[in-house]
Amino acid sequence: NYPAYFSEGLATMLTISFNLGAIVSIAVSGPLYDWFPNRVTFGRLIYTTLASVGTFLSCFFLLFGRTAWMPLPIVVIACFFTGLFTAVGWYIVAGVFSVEFSGPKHSAKLACMLDIVGYIAATIFDFSGGEIISTLGWTLFFVILTVGAALSIICQIGK
Repeated sequence: NYPAYFSEGLATMLTISFNLGAIVSIAVSGPLYDWFPNRVTFGRLIYTTLASVGTFLSCFFLLFGRTAWMPLPIVVIACFFTGLFTAVGWYIVAGVFSVEFSGPKHSAKLACMLDIVGYIAATIFDFSGGEIISTLGWTLFFVILTVGAALSIICQIGK
């Protein structure tokens, strides 16, 4: 069973923690990603693959660290790291892709379209995630996050 703090209040704290991790990730990842020369696709691939592995480990930790021994700050920190690692794969890579694929003239349009698709998916996931948590529990929710992170690693390695 889950500790008492796994409630609706936790969802708000985890959302804030995740977003703070994403903000830190974007602030650090942009300059780091630009540091790799355009010809060093391998370096960029390693960087994004490490971010995918970090996401998997954070989700795995949340899945199996959900017992009563895990204090609330640890749960919030694990969610922070999930946001920290997840943001690299979406914001940085999507932004670079939009500039490289469509050129500077149309990159804003493509970036906006990618963001729209991402926010639609996030909205659907937020609603579905809430329903999963309320009807089937946190375990299935964390299993879905962990499996999604594992699939991300497989896709990165398959490139």
